[in-house]
Amino acid sequence: MTDKEEEFLYYYGAYLQLLDDLQDATDDLNDGLMTSFSTKAKKEMLDSWLCKAYHLGFEVMGCVDQLHSPNAEAFKSLMGKSIELFLVESVITNHPFFSRKFARKFERCSPLRFSFIKKKNGSFSPYQDQLFERIMKQAANGRDEFSYDFLKTNSLLNEQQAVS
Repeated sequence: MTDKEEEFLYYYGAYLQLLDDLQDATDDLNDGLMTSFSTKAKKEMLDSWLCKAYHLGFEVMGCVDQLHSPNAEAFKSLMGKSIELFLVESVITNHPFFSRKFARKFERCSPLRFSFIKKKNGSFSPYQDQLFERIMKQAANGRDEFSYDFLKTNSLLNEQQAVS
């Protein structure tokens, strides 16, 4: 393994742990585990923190270009889709810690309505295979069926920082 590959895997692993902490913020808070997100959730809405996590993910994705792999674009596409699903599930499972406006924008982009997911145990888990298959197809052909452009513009992040 090259130094660049090792560096990328380190950053990617750290980022996945951060996403896991975001997704588990409510459980961690209830269990008394103080992660960056459960600590913030005690004091404020997580809208801007999710936006920051989103943008950090794209910084990590940028490291893929340094690997000079022929599959870099497909991997980045798949990585982007998995980041988006992590974030959608984070909003669903931690809904009390996100503003309604923010959650509604996410729901409009989600492959499934939040009310449907909540009825089915509040998670994508029962639909993981179907969602993963759709994401793999999108990643392979570069088509973006579900677009989270509102996160890419920083508009919500800027709104949240203005309120703080």
